[in-house]
Amino acid sequence: MSEKTKAVAFVLGAALAQFTWTVRVPVPGDDDYLHAELPLTFKPLPQPELDKMRGIGLAEGEAAPTDAEIVSRVVVGWPRLLDADGELVPFNPVALALLTQAPMVRTAIVATYLAAMSGMAARKNV
Repeated sequence: MSEKTKAVAFVLGAALAQFTWTVRVPVPGDDDYLHAELPLTFKPLPQPELDKMRGIGLAEGEAAPTDAEIVSRVVVGWPRLLDADGELVPFNPVALALLTQAPMVRTAIVATYLAAMSGMAARKNV
């Protein structure tokens, strides 16, 4: 039995829609990592901007954006994020900045976003 693939028609010049993707944040444990799931809503960017995030196509003297700059540019929301008291955290720039201060979160967000936008996060047999 084969799985049906999800397909849409590619439309040249059409804007890509925002999308939600689950970021798996490594959390150190005893000699291994656990992975906390963090669903985030992302804004797609055009390829030239994605290239610059990877250090490609930068003008002379231009620095690649930092992980913090990338996160603040591409994360536009979260479906559900709870604080330590179990309360929902509304999305806003202050809450996003606080989230990205946790160890490994920025790196995980950037890696997940770039993988999703490059097709590297595509699943086998989908």
